[in-house]
Amino acid sequence: MYDLELFTLIITSLIADVAVYLSLVAAGRAGLRPETINTPLEIFTLGFARFHFFWVTILTPWIIAAVLCALEHFFKKIKVTPIFSATAISIMLSQAWVNGLFAHGSYFKEQADDRSRNLHCIQNALNAGFDRIYCPPGAYPGNLMPALIHATLLNASFTRYLPDRFFLPNENVFYRFSGENARAPEGYLNAVATKVKSRTVLFADNNDPQILVDIGTRAAKCRALQISITEKIDTDNVLQIFYVLPGEKDFSENLSQTTVIPADQESRVNILLRSKQGFGSRLRIDPAVDSQIIDLKNIEVGCLSFEK
Repeated sequence: MYDLELFTLIITSLIADVAVYLSLVAAGRAGLRPETINTPLEIFTLGFARFHFFWVTILTPWIIAAVLCALEHFFKKIKVTPIFSATAISIMLSQAWVNGLFAHGSYFKEQADDRSRNLHCIQNALNAGFDRIYCPPGAYPGNLMPALIHATLLNASFTRYLPDRFFLPNENVFYRFSGENARAPEGYLNAVATKVKSRTVLFADNNDPQILVDIGTRAAKCRALQISITEKIDTDNVLQIFYVLPGEKDFSENLSQTTVIPADQESRVNILLRSKQGFGSRLRIDPAVDSQIIDLKNIEVGCLSFEK
C-alpha cells in the first residue's frame, strides 16, 4: 500500500528541483536563439533541449510509481501487486524500446553528423576568406565570425579544428609586404633583398637574418595580432617573430614565437600573438636561423581584436 501523501511530497519536490535547474540552464542560453523564438516556453524548450536534460531521467522511476499509485488510489478494484507492477513496467519498457527511447547510438550519431556539417561549413568559409559566416541549420543563427574570434582568443578547445587565419578587413591591416597598400620593410639585418622576376629574394649571408617591420602606433590598442608570412627556403628551418610592448624598443626571447618551416616548398605561416597590454610599433621577423636563400612572397600583419 502506497503512502500517497509522502509519495506526492517526494515527487513534487523532485519535479520542482529539476524544473528550476532546467530553467536556469535555459535562461543561461536565452540569447542563443533565433528572433522567432520569444515566448518563455519556447525559450525554455530550446535551452533545455540542448544541454543537461539527463537530469530529467531521475524522474522516470518516480513517474512510473506515480502512475501505479494513481491506479490503486482512483480505481479501488485494482490492486498494485508486485506481479502487476512488473507486468506494467515490462509493457512500458517494451513500448519505449519499440519507439526508439533507447536508440542512443542513432541519436548521438545524428548529433555528431550535424556538428560535423556545421564545422565543415565554418572551415570552408574561413578558408575562403569570408568576413561573415552563416552556417544554418543547427549553428548560431547570426554571423558566427565574432564568436569564433572570441573563442580563438580564449583558446577554446574546438578552435584547434579551425584554420589558423581569419579574414582581416583593410582597416585592421597594419602592414603588407606585397599586394594592396604594400610597403617595404623598415630594414634588413644580415640579409640583402633583391628583386628577381617580380619576387623578393633575401640572400642571408650571415646567420640570423632579420626583417624589421613598422606596424604603426595603432598596434598599442590591439590585443591579438595576426601575422601571416609566405616564404620558400632551401633547408628545414625555424621562423621566429619578436614583438615589443608599447613604449619598449628592445626585442627579447620572452616576447617571441617560433615555428618550423619545411624546405623546398612554399609555406604560409600563420601566427597569432596575444597581449593584454597591446603591442609596440615594431616587429622583428627572423625568416631563418642560418645562411639561406629565402624567397619571400608576402608578409601581412593585422589586428584580430582591438581593446574595448
